Formats: sequence, structure tokens, C-alpha cells
Amino acid sequence: MTEATAELRAPPLGGPQQILDAFRDMVDLLLPLLKPYEAAIYVHLFRHSWADTGQPLVRLSYRSLRTEVVKTNWRRRPEPQLALCSGTIRKSLVQLAAIGAIRREDVARNHGAMYRVLLPRDIAACRQRAAEAGSGEKPPEDFYNVRANRRKVYERDGYTCRYCGTPVAPYTATLDHLVPVAAGGSNGIDNLVTACLSCNTRKGRKPLGDFLAEQNPM
Repeated sequence: MTEATAELRAPPLGGPQQILDAFRDMVDLLLPLLKPYEAAIYVHLFRHSWADTGQPLVRLSYRSLRTEVVKTNWRRRPEPQLALCSGTIRKSLVQLAAIGAIRREDVARNHGAMYRVLLPRDIAACRQRAAEAGSGEKPPEDFYNVRANRRKVYERDGYTCRYCGTPVAPYTATLDHLVPVAAGGSNGIDNLVTACLSCNTRKGRKPLGDFLAEQNPM
């Protein structure tokens, strides 16, 4: 008996509540990480594995995916036109495997290849997403790329260059990173200062201490 056969005969996932919990995790944690075709294929595989048999393995072929996953009537013909080409299917399967959502278990045969469909709880990217959501931590606020936040930095500094003291206008002011992003600096307000264009250009990626030393030589 092969490993794939043993998996098919293993105890099922559980009752309807466990399937429902897995579906909730799919919607909340996995689908936001996928592109539309990848999501459609994963849902199809989940339906024919866990939801149908309570087991993780399902055999699939490109033909079944092309005819059963996505259809469209955009050409207004009586019969639905196939929306998935082989290239799209191949790329979607590669991406699903890369994120850890599926794993191929054997070589392709006449009726397709056997795939293992992993539940969101077993996918590292989903566990990380759940941990981030559970921690309640918000991503740090961006004061460099968000226009309203850039204005807060200018207002804090009184629309004055922090390096040379020159007054600046909203349309001439720039922001400079005290610690360059390339050196690990953030876009947080404590790492940004208002600078005139001349000072910002001359400082470039120099460490702050080196630039200030050039500004005020002994």
C-alpha cells in the first residue's frame, strides 16, 4: 500500500464543524494571499478533498481544472467558454505549491497527478497572518509616503530645514531620513526631519554624523 493510499484511508478531518472552521480559516487567512485563479483552484481542490472525503489527497488533471473551475459566457455563445488555459493552471499550481497550500505527491498519469491539499492551519504563511492578527499590533505608521503624514513632520519642524535653518515652503520642503532606509532606517516620524532640497541633496546617504561634521568643520 502506497503512502498516498494510506493517506486516503486515514481518519477524516472530522465533522461539519471542523470543515466549517477550515473554511473560515481559508477565507480569513489564505484567500487574501492568493490571486483570483489561484484561489479558485484551491477552493476547487478543497471541495474535492477535505470537504468531499475528509482527506487531504485529490487526483486532478488539467482537463478537469479547465472544465470545472472557471467558466464564462463572455462570447455570448450557448455553451460556456473555457476561461483557464494550461499556462494559467500551471502558474497557479506553482504558486500554490510555493506558498505551501498544496504539494504534489506523485508523477502525472492518464488521470492526472495526486496532490495533497494543506489546510490553512498547516500553512506557515497563514499561521503568521493569524499570529499578526491575534497580536493586535498595527504596522508602523508611514510618515514618508503618506502626504498627510509628511505635512505633520513639516509642521513639527516649523517648515524649517533642520540642517541649515532655512525656511521652506510646502512645495519646496523635503524629508530626510536620519538613518537611511538602506541602513535599516524606518519611515517613522522620529527618523524623519524637514530639509531644504540643497541639504537633502548634499547629505544623500551619508551618515548623519559625517554630514553634520562637514556642515560645521572644526
